Amino acid sequence: MIMVEMITDRLIEEITPTLEIAKQELTGYADMALNPDWDRYKAMEALGMVVCIIARNTDTDKIEGYGFFFIQPNVHYKDYLYAFQDAIYFVPEKRASMLPAKFIKYTEEYLKWRGCEVIVHHTKPWNKFGTFLKKLGYSEAETTYHKRINNGH
Repeated sequence: MIMVEMITDRLIEEITPTLEIAKQELTGYADMALNPDWDRYKAMEALGMVVCIIARNTDTDKIEGYGFFFIQPNVHYKDYLYAFQDAIYFVPEKRASMLPAKFIKYTEEYLKWRGCEVIVHHTKPWNKFGTFLKKLGYSEAETTYHKRINNGH
């Protein structure tokens, strides 16, 4: 079952165990502590600027995937509402199933309903999510570069 869910303390508790797995798979900075600002997520959600989409196992109700999207007009194209993927995750045993494709289709339909014109996904160069997105009709639009300039706090 895939659906939009509110960012509640219960949901945060359910998602938290997956964060370390996601960090290990995705980060370029292993020493940086992952510490989501859940209060800001909730505040942005209250303003309609964040949506959380959850995939749950229909038998166990366990989370099998999730996505967070920031919804806002693009600063360069202010007449167009964009959905920027902030985080997307699927449990490893579901990645080769139909769940990710169904999830993306659901997010597209929901975000279109919300009035979004463009969905922007980001992916790491070392995983296969970009190849997967291309198969679903997405095109590569930009490449980002990171440089850590302050290793302290």
